[in-house]
Amino acid sequence: MFRNIDILTNSATTFTGSNNVFFVVNNTGSTFTYTAPNATPETAANDTWDLWVGSTKVFNDQAAATATVAPTDFKLSLAGSRHGNNPV
Repeated sequence: MFRNIDILTNSATTFTGSNNVFFVVNNTGSTFTYTAPNATPETAANDTWDLWVGSTKVFNDQAAATATVAPTDFKLSLAGSRHGNNPV
């Protein structure tokens, strides 16, 4: 599961196993078009971000918490637990 802590919202899906994470941050001043992991064209509005896990879009056009902060000043945090011998 992924969580947007700014708006206290969890992703609708809980993922298991190994997954690729694709994170798009747009601070260009205009709409940004990119090729998504599912090979379709997608757009991200200015000062927003999208998050994909595998070919599933988990968050779409989430507003930047502080649009004036440079994209070099953000942080992703991974927190999990262990179930048996499988790290989560």
